[in-house]
Amino acid sequence: MAWDSSPVSVSWRGTANGTTSGSLDTSGKDFLVAVLAGGTAAQTISDSKSNTWHSLTANSLGNNRVQIFYAYNASCGSGHTFTNAGTGAYGSCHVQAYSGGGTSDPFHAENGAVDTTGVTFVDAGSVTPNSASDLVVTGVGTFTLAETFSISGSMTKNGELLFDGVNNFSGAMAWKLQTGALNPRWSWSSSFNSPCAADATFKAGSGGGGGGKPWLYYAQLRQQYRREREQRECLIEQAAHETILRKVA
Repeated sequence: MAWDSSPVSVSWRGTANGTTSGSLDTSGKDFLVAVLAGGTAAQTISDSKSNTWHSLTANSLGNNRVQIFYAYNASCGSGHTFTNAGTGAYGSCHVQAYSGGGTSDPFHAENGAVDTTGVTFVDAGSVTPNSASDLVVTGVGTFTLAETFSISGSMTKNGELLFDGVNNFSGAMAWKLQTGALNPRWSWSSSFNSPCAADATFKAGSGGGGGGKPWLYYAQLRQQYRREREQRECLIEQAAHETILRKVA
């Protein structure tokens, strides 16, 4: 299997104590990964398909926190929603859905960092994928600093919510299919003294068929079975016809 390069994603403002995202169509996907940024309050995540979520290390400093969560061999489909929870969390919440994760835990390695010096960037920390084109995900949180984030390493940022004074602190998420070691750098314009970042790498699922879409693989198997059954029926019918002809002769 291989990770697909077209994940679908949703972001939502988590409010003071958590709330539910808008609906996302995750049909054909099997791996979910989330970044929850916000205040120092611990957050959890759940979803409308009752998947089991695994948490990685929380990176926190002062009033700021960021953490990566994931669910593998996930149940996915239309109308998929996600809910964060945490008293006083004010979450900046982001979820991406991929195919290619397989049925075993794909987690490989993680890293994370905080900075206290008053900077315009934070390096999440170097991670090295297990094999070519593994998935690298990173997230950042900057509390009340409401400035657009840039991300290094040709990573794709597809989730960003900035501090709005009411519902969430600032945070963002990015990803890349990567072969070698990568140390994502998040940057912004003004000096800030407590940014937090995290990153993780995930292995593609083993085995073939379906490209991370089991329903497609099984559909192909059923189609092959029908063809073979029709061929057997034709051979049986032909043999019966020949038997009748021999008896008549």
